[in-house]
Formats: sequence, C-alpha cells, structure tokens
Amino acid sequence: MLSVNHMQILKEIQSLSQEADSHRSQIQSEQTRVDKIKALKQQNIENQESLFDQMKSVSAQIQKSENDLEKNESQLNSKTKQLELVTNEKQLQSIENEIKHLNEVIPDIEMQVLELYEQNETLGQEKAELDQFFQNIDQTIKDIELEALSKVNDCNQKIEIIDERIKHLEEELPSVCTQKLSTARKRKLNPFLSIIRNNSCQICGIEVSSQELTQIQNLAILAQCQGCSRLLIF
Repeated sequence: MLSVNHMQILKEIQSLSQEADSHRSQIQSEQTRVDKIKALKQQNIENQESLFDQMKSVSAQIQKSENDLEKNESQLNSKTKQLELVTNEKQLQSIENEIKHLNEVIPDIEMQVLELYEQNETLGQEKAELDQFFQNIDQTIKDIELEALSKVNDCNQKIEIIDERIKHLEEELPSVCTQKLSTARKRKLNPFLSIIRNNSCQICGIEVSSQELTQIQNLAILAQCQGCSRLLIF
C-alpha cells in the first residue's frame, strides 16, 4: 500500500531530478561557450591565411598595373615627340591614332590602380583587426576556460549532492515505486510524473479509466499513463 508520504517523496525526487538536469544543461552550455571561442580562433586563422593570399595577389596586380601605366605613359611621351618629326600625312595619322588609343588606355589603368590601392587598404584594415584579435585571443580563451571550469565544478558538486539526496529518498520508497521510477528513467521521461487533471493525464491528455482513477486516488496502485508512460498522481 502506498502512502501520501510516498507521493511527496516522488514529487521531491522529480523536482531534484529537474534541478540536476538544469545543472547538466549549464555544464553543456559552458562547454559550448569554450568550443565556440576556439572555433572562432580557428576560423580567423583560416581567414588570416586567405587574407595574406589576397594581399599578395593585390600587391602583384598593383605592381603590374603601375608597370603598365609607366609603359603607356612613356609611349605617349615618345609618340607626342614623334609628332614634331612627321614628314607626311600617313605618318601623322598613324601617330595620332596611337596617341588617341594611349589617351584612352591610360585613364583606365589609372582607375584600375586606384581601385587596387583602395582594395589593398581595405585588406590592410582587415589585417589590423585580425592582428588585434590574435593579440588577445589566447588570454581570452584561457579566461573563459577557467571561468567555465569553475562553473562546471560547481554544477558537478551540486549534482553530486542532489544524487545523494535522491538515493536517500529512494530508500524510503517501496519496491513498486523504485522499479517504475527506474523504468521511467530508462525511457528518459522528464518529468516522469504527471498530475491527473479532469480524469486525464495532464501531459499527453490520455483519459484514465474510472477503475484506475479510484485505485490511484486510494493510493492502491502507482499507475502509468497509457499514452506517455509517466507515473500518474493526483
């Protein structure tokens, strides 16, 4: 025969179990926090490598474009001087066409050089930000790990105390309760108790038979819900 005290013990065990689960969730949360900052460091290592490649490529493009600009400006100066030495209309037309082409090409190259310098400046700013990140990240990770370890140890201590309290409470329960409690845990039912409301399981809504209702109310049995398998109480 069950007693009101047994029902109170089951309720306390459930409350303690949920409290322990909350501490376990906090432990997982702290580990996730550490993993995230480490993942961020690794991502920025990869970003830094990619950034170095981009800066190297842009620098090479700047060098090439400036060489092209210098070459075309030199050609323009040379062709402009050749105008003074022209002896016929055909030569004049040819040189003027070359000068016209160079005057069209040079501004495009100048614009390209300007855009490359702007791109290089943006990459330089990104590099400065990454440099600042890496200057502090190792200490930040160390601080977070120490803080997380402290919280995890605190949670583990609380879980240990809770587990001891639950173990003590279970010793006060009859075997019919501990067996069904063990089954509920194996099924990872959380919560493992469900209050009967309007003759139905409060959690899943399955109706409880009138016979079981009477037995549960009289503490004759510890029944399980036919829908969710939780232990039914009033």
